Amino acid sequence: MGQLVLGHGQVQTHVGAVECVARGQQLLGEVQNPALQETVWQLCEAAALSDGHLADGEVELLDRMAFAWRHPSMAMASAA
Repeated sequence: MGQLVLGHGQVQTHVGAVECVARGQQLLGEVQNPALQETVWQLCEAAALSDGHLADGEVELLDRMAFAWRHPSMAMASAA
């Protein structure tokens, strides 16, 4: 089974990572207000861009948000 190495020597199994993604999708589903969704997305995008580099995980997170909230204009595919 694959492992994901986290900071400070913590290790998470692939199954744990899948569960984390599922929980993240569930949390995104809790945000129902479109204006709040847009604000959260913009703040996350600003944080991701703050170092001048978009990491794969940052793009994936922003794309998951766009998919969960059905906002294709938020997707980072065109910005990558």
